[in-house]
Amino acid sequence: MFITYEYYTETYKGDKLTQEQFAKQAPKACSLISDATMLRISDSTINNYPLQIIDVVKRCACDLCEKYYDFDQIYNNITNVASGKSNGNVSFERSGLAEIRYGYSEGIIKKFTDPVEFKRFLLDTIHEYLRPQLVNGIVYNLTSKVMSNSKCCLCSII
Repeated sequence: MFITYEYYTETYKGDKLTQEQFAKQAPKACSLISDATMLRISDSTINNYPLQIIDVVKRCACDLCEKYYDFDQIYNNITNVASGKSNGNVSFERSGLAEIRYGYSEGIIKKFTDPVEFKRFLLDTIHEYLRPQLVNGIVYNLTSKVMSNSKCCLCSII
């Protein structure tokens, strides 16, 4: 895992997750980033990149941890309503300054029980952070599905 709780609280300035909650979400976030970058970013490769890229990747992972946590909270709420453990509709969800209001819990149930939609939401986050970046004259495009015939960005450093 290429992020730590210390990085989350001290550098990213996250305060939403406890250490236990972070430990649950961080492996999922790191794994998704590794998958989305076709293993260009992993525990064994992250230190091959400039510090600026490493920091962006770690910030992305922290953001994903919070989104996975939010999903778990919403999903647990939906499950409790659906099973009768709690009653009423989900009226709103808040994350930081953003707030989403819902009329009925059926709408939110459909959105958050669709794994394709949730994964698309997470991948949009990854692409927001890991868009192509120019660092020291080298363009890092970590999420590109196209492999160039020329040397990769790491090979061109040598």
